[in-house]
Amino acid sequence: MKKEPADFRTGSGRVSSRARPNDKPAFRILDHPADVGFEAFGSSRKEAFENAARAMFHLIVDMDSVEPREQVFIEV
Repeated sequence: MKKEPADFRTGSGRVSSRARPNDKPAFRILDHPADVGFEAFGSSRKEAFENAARAMFHLIVDMDSVEPREQVFIEV
C-alpha cells in the first residue's frame, strides 16, 4: 500500500494542520524507493537538524506511545 507524504509539526506522529498561515511543518515523510526518506525544515541550520532528529524518531517509534518521564541535561 502506497502512503501519501504527510507533513508533521513535531515528532508526535500527528498530521500537521496549519494553525497559522505562515506556520511551516517541522518535517515531511517522503514516498521513496529506498528504505525511507524525509525532508526537514527550519529557519536556521540548528532548527533544521533538530527537525531531522524529530523525523528520525518518528520513523523509529510511534511517538504517540511515548511519554516523557525523566529529563537529563547533557553538556558537550
